[in-house]
Formats: sequence, structure tokens, C-alpha cells
Amino acid sequence: MVPFAVKKLRERLTQLASPQNTTTSRPLAQAQLRDFENRWRKATEPTFLGTVERGARDRQVGIHPAFLIASFLDPRSKDMVPDLGPVSERVAAIMVDQETKNREAQCLVAMGTDRAGATSTVDEEVWNWEKEDDFFADLEVDQARSRQGAEAHVGVGGNTVESIVQDELKRYKSFPPLQFRKVLPGGTLTFNDPLKWWEEKAPYFPIMSSLAKAYLSIQATSAPSERVFSAASMLIEKRRNRLDPELAGKMLFVAQNWDLHEKHLQDMLLAAAEQQEGEEVQGSEPPAAK
Repeated sequence: MVPFAVKKLRERLTQLASPQNTTTSRPLAQAQLRDFENRWRKATEPTFLGTVERGARDRQVGIHPAFLIASFLDPRSKDMVPDLGPVSERVAAIMVDQETKNREAQCLVAMGTDRAGATSTVDEEVWNWEKEDDFFADLEVDQARSRQGAEAHVGVGGNTVESIVQDELKRYKSFPPLQFRKVLPGGTLTFNDPLKWWEEKAPYFPIMSSLAKAYLSIQATSAPSERVFSAASMLIEKRRNRLDPELAGKMLFVAQNWDLHEKHLQDMLLAAAEQQEGEEVQGSEPPAAK
């Protein structure tokens, strides 16, 4: 009775899954897709179009923004980042903020040094109000400090930090992408190092290079997990696909910790050899005289 019921159930499921007898969900999905295609081609509904574009973007870049920035700052994949505009704007904002803070810090350090020098001069010399040049000299110092503070935001050449950052971004985008691999003179195939590329191009990108070094230090993958998957693929294959899960786990553990096992065996052999050597030395000693 049971085999007959299983047979009938299998026949019924096969019949329902066939293209001639689709379930209710499949026509509904097809109708949704047709409606989406028609509305997308017409693009007469800005709200709908914006929602679709935003949803597609969120699905593609639904990861931490730092990873997108790191991908953009990697010269090998800078042209592969989806929705490059917002990522580039985010990088520009970070660069402006970073460079502004750096220049403000340099300005404060320089102003502190000037003030320390001025204080020591006043302590060493008595203020002489009869000297008319002292007032103008102090005025020139204050003006120089103001210019230095303004340069922290504008720059010596009159270029604002924003314009400098935009120039660097424009130059970076115009550079051809770095190839992932290169062939050494001996014919050896190796990978290009993006950090080495930034080190060589730092004179062209003084602001962006420091930012790239910070973001490219992020680990994109986990090496231990990759090694585990590689070891599992070597242990479990087509001819060994019926291993007991517990046995497969033990084999994987041994494969991942084989170096510790070898060290343990070496320690045991060394201890056994030392013990045997000690016993031989004791056996070779003459008996003590009574």
C-alpha cells in the first residue's frame, strides 16, 4: 500500500511540475515581469522608475560602503564599481575632510611655534612703545597667520581643497586600469600589487594615495575559511561522496591541523629518544661498590 501511495504522489508531483501544468505562482510571476517590462520601457512614472533603480542599486551594493570605496581605490577594479557616481562623490567628501583637517593641524602647529617664538622675544626684551615699527611688525605677523589659516582651506596657489580633490579624481579616472596579473622577465606569472602602484603614483595623487593605503588594508576575504573549503574539496569528491559527516569532519580537522600533529609526533619521538639514551647511560654505569 505504501509503495503505491508513493508512486502516485511522485506521478502527481511530476505532473504539477511539468510546463504544461504550471502552478498558480508561475503565471502571477510572469504577469509581474510583463508589467515591470512595460512600465520600465515607457518610464512615464518617475516614482516607479526611481524605486526600481534604487532597489537595483541596493541589491548590487548592499554591502558596507567601505568595501565599495576600497574597490574604487583599487586601480585594478576602479572601472568595475557599480553606480560609480555616488561612490566617487563619497570618496571626494572623505578626501576633502581629511585634507582640511590635515591643513588645519599644520596651521595650528605653525601658529603655536610662532607664538612661542614671539613670547620668548617679549620676555627677553622690554617692550618699547617708542618704536613705531613694532606695531606694524605685529600687524604683519597677524596677517601672515591669517593667510596661513586661509591656505589651510584654499591652498597656496589659490586652489580650494575641493578643486584639488576633483583634479586628483579626474586624473585617477583617466588612468588606465591596472592589470590583475603581469608576466615577469623569467616568464613567471604573478599578481600586480595595488599598494605598490599607489606608492609609485603618490606624487600625482598626494591626497588620494594616503586614503587608498588606509582602505586597501581591509581584508576582503578570510584566508582560514578559504583553506577550509579547499581542504574539503580535496577530501570529498565524486568517488568519496558517501563519507559519514562525523568521519569527514574528523578528516578535515586532521588535514587542517596536520602541522600540529607532526610537531606532536616529533616531540614524542624526541622524548622517547632522550628517555632511551638515559636508560642506556644508566645501564652502562658500573654498580656502586658496597
